[in-house]
Amino acid sequence: MPPYHQFLDRHHPEGYRKAEIEQLALAVRARENRLLLALPGMGLSNLLRFFVSQPQWSVPGETAVSYINLNALQDDPNALFAEIARQLAEQQVGNGLETTADGYQQLYQLLLAANRQAWWRLVIVIDQADGLLTAVSAPFYRQLKALTDLQKHTCILLAASWRFASHVDPENLLFAGRRLFVKPFSVADFAHALTEEAQRLGTTFSENDCRQLTWLTGRHPGLLRAISTAVVLGGVKVANGETAVVQLLQRDDVVYRCQKMWQELTTKQKQDLQQLQELDEVSEQLCQMGLVVEGKNGRWQLFSPVFKQFVATKKPALLPIRIVEQATRQVGEQTIVVAGKVFKGDTQIPVSPLELRLIACLKQEKRIYSKDEIAAYVYYEEWDNYRDISNNRIENLIRQVRRKLGNDYIRAYWGQGYELMV
Repeated sequence: MPPYHQFLDRHHPEGYRKAEIEQLALAVRARENRLLLALPGMGLSNLLRFFVSQPQWSVPGETAVSYINLNALQDDPNALFAEIARQLAEQQVGNGLETTADGYQQLYQLLLAANRQAWWRLVIVIDQADGLLTAVSAPFYRQLKALTDLQKHTCILLAASWRFASHVDPENLLFAGRRLFVKPFSVADFAHALTEEAQRLGTTFSENDCRQLTWLTGRHPGLLRAISTAVVLGGVKVANGETAVVQLLQRDDVVYRCQKMWQELTTKQKQDLQQLQELDEVSEQLCQMGLVVEGKNGRWQLFSPVFKQFVATKKPALLPIRIVEQATRQVGEQTIVVAGKVFKGDTQIPVSPLELRLIACLKQEKRIYSKDEIAAYVYYEEWDNYRDISNNRIENLIRQVRRKLGNDYIRAYWGQGYELMV
C-alpha cells in the first residue's frame, strides 16, 4: 500500500477548493511559517489529502511531503516521529534511517542530514490529531520546535478539531497566531462535490435536487455525504422540504454528523446558537466555523435547516456552578464547606448555609450521593449526635436548591440518591 503522499486525487477540476488550497500553499511558501499551523475546519481531512496529492504550489525548488493520519497510529509521539521519518526517507530526504534509534532521533538525524541537501521545503501534515493532543504536554511542542529550528525548511501543518485547536500548545511555542480556518464549500466547489457524490452513489441529481441539497446541507462537507446517502439509498424525498428535515434527523448517520459539530462547541457557543434569534452579534469564531450565516433579513441564522432542527432538540447547556471564597471545616474524615459564595456561570446565587453545603456535597465528585451521605455532610452537626435526619428534610432542601439553580441541575435516581449534572 503506497504512503499517503503518493495517493492520487479524484480528478477534481483544477480550481476545486481553490481558496483553501491557496491558503495552505501560502503557508508552505512563506518561509517564516516553518512552525506548526493549527487547521480546524470543515471537510479538512479530504482537503488535506487533496492538497498533498497535488504538490503544485509554485515553489522555486524541490519539495517533499509527509502525510500522517493519526487514526491509523496509536496516540504515541514516538510512533508519529518514526512514521514521518519513514515517509521522508522514502523520498530520499537525508541519508537513510537510523533504525536502531527511537522515532524522534530517527527524524532528528534525517532532518540534520537534509540540511546538506537542496530541499526547498519539507511539508509534514499531521491529520486527525485530537487523540494525540490529549496525551501530550509541553515537551512534545518543544520537540516539534526543536525539529523546525534544526531544519528551517520544514513546515508542519497540524489538523485538530475546534475543541483542541484553541487549547493546544500551552506555551504558545508554535501557533502564535498561525491558525487557518476552513469554511464550507464555495458554490462552485459544492457543485463539483455534488457531482462526485452522484458518481459515488451511481445516480444523477436534477437541478431541483441540487437546490434542495444545497439548502439542506448548507454546503457543509460533512453533512453532504450523510444527506446525499439518505436521499439516494434511504428514500428521503428532498422535494418535501421540512418533512425531509424530520426524516433526515431520524437517521443515525445524519445525527452523528450534527452531534460531531455540536461537541466541538464551548458552552457559551452552544448557548449562542440556541438563542441566535435574540442576538445582535455573534462570535467571530462561529462565523469562521461556518455554523452561522447572515440571512436575507439581516439577522443571523444557522447554516442548515437540518442543523437548526438538531439544535432545537438540545436542552439549553447548563452553566457551570462554582463555589468561591470557601471556608472549610474538618469533621472526621470529611472536609466540609461551611462558608462561600455560589456562582452560576458569572451570576452569584444567594444561598443559605444548608443550601451551600448541599451544593458543596454534590460537587465533591461527579457521582450519585445517597441520602445518608448528604445527611452526613449537610447536617453534620446533628449527624455527629446520631440524631435522625428525615427524608423529608433532605427532599425539601433539594427542592429549595432546584428553585435557585434550575430543575435540571440536580437529578434524582429512585432508590439511589442525587447527582449534580454539571
